[in-house]
Amino acid sequence: MSFYPFILTIIFAHFVGDYVFQSGWMSKEKKNSWWIMVAHCVLYAGCILSVLIKRCNVTGWEIPLVIFSSHWCIDNFKMYLRKWVESKYNKPTAQMNYIEYNARDKWNWLPTFADQLLHFAVLLFLIIKFS
Repeated sequence: MSFYPFILTIIFAHFVGDYVFQSGWMSKEKKNSWWIMVAHCVLYAGCILSVLIKRCNVTGWEIPLVIFSSHWCIDNFKMYLRKWVESKYNKPTAQMNYIEYNARDKWNWLPTFADQLLHFAVLLFLIIKFS
């Protein structure tokens, strides 16, 4: 597999692991249960490893540990960032004025953007390491 198909395949594996294999229930409940977060991180790591094993003959425990633990940390960071954004505008929507309502919506993108940016930084590290 040449370089560009490798990049596209690993990005595809990222989206499958982070969105397709994560149900709505899992997405909501992983913040309340560590074992649901573990299940999500294992599924995600499995998707990325399936690409790396096929292309790079990955052996050992270091790379799976890096993928799993980085995903765990990044997803937890996203949850705390989301709580922080929500805490800035913690009034019920009905009690917000127009400016507060728009400001809250203005920052809703930040946790997901930060999450994806950090995930792609880890993927970039893996792509560089195995290219």
